Amino acid sequence: MKQFKEIWFRGLSEEDKKSLQNGLRSSVMADRLRAIVSDWEREVQITKSDYDSPSWSHKQAHLNGMAEVIARLQSLLTIPS
Repeated sequence: MKQFKEIWFRGLSEEDKKSLQNGLRSSVMADRLRAIVSDWEREVQITKSDYDSPSWSHKQAHLNGMAEVIARLQSLLTIPS
């Protein structure tokens, strides 16, 4: 069985690791958080009109940073199969 990212389990006993893994797989809150992060990903889309502004490069840098954080959250919350 694949595991969640190691960062979830740092410093935990084996019993606590198993408990947390079960919770991550079956938690309503974890499911909701996954849905929220997916919504955020759709909100960070870039359009052609974004480049019409003189400060487009600042906006682009901001959106790139947001996209990176969202990608990291998604990888942390991905349910291994």
